[in-house]
Amino acid sequence: MLGKVVLEEAYERAGLEEKSKRQASLYVAPWDRERYVRQIHDITGERLQLSNEDGIGYTVVSLTVPGIQGIADKTEAEEKATLTNN
Repeated sequence: MLGKVVLEEAYERAGLEEKSKRQASLYVAPWDRERYVRQIHDITGERLQLSNEDGIGYTVVSLTVPGIQGIADKTEAEEKATLTNN
């Protein structure tokens, strides 16, 4: 049975790979950046496989920083929030 619960797993919206690479250079060790950038955008591939291998049944994901609050334009922020939450 997959019964473990993981909270606050970060992810990034699709299309922001370059932003993720720039931000990762600020806080992810150089030897781990490739894995970080690869996994931050994909919660249904490699990360799901790892979760299954570790017996994780439920994952609560959270949008990584700066997220929607980093978008100054209200209309764009609403569009991105809707896209992200759906």
